[in-house]
Amino acid sequence: MILVEIRYSSDAERKRAEYVLDRYSGRINIRKARGSVLFVSGEEGSVESMLRELYARLGPDKVRVYRVIEEEGPEPLRATIEARLRFSNTDEAWGAISAVMARLRGVLAGEIGGGREYRIHGRGGMVTVRALLRDGSGVRARFILEGFGPNVFRVRDQLLEELSYIGEVEG
Repeated sequence: MILVEIRYSSDAERKRAEYVLDRYSGRINIRKARGSVLFVSGEEGSVESMLRELYARLGPDKVRVYRVIEEEGPEPLRATIEARLRFSNTDEAWGAISAVMARLRGVLAGEIGGGREYRIHGRGGMVTVRALLRDGSGVRARFILEGFGPNVFRVRDQLLEELSYIGEVEG
């Protein structure tokens, strides 16, 4: 048995999580916790004392204790696209990239060292797209796509098609 902590900050994220859990509920045993689920750590004696008090006040049938070792999740799927864009400077290129991301329903998540990070949500999962530009002989672009579902490759294919209108994909 594993314990899965799902942190969501909006109703939309909660619904996405519940959709996934519903899809797998017939294939694997998923039980939602009742009451409180706590992550407890500290000095062994203090933890033991707290557990004894919980057992004394609530009874052993009301308290369950599991030892949990935090594990790394699966590796994300990645795709990279390199392109030479048909613009004379990066300001023009950023305008076009913003339009492309808007067509793909990408939301600007922030600026990162010399580039921008977008998030694209779809039925196949969320994809993070890091766009990096550099001036040289024309404007060169690098797009790094990362996610955990089939959306990574769907977004890659859509991005390749969109980039064909504003530049040449390399490699």
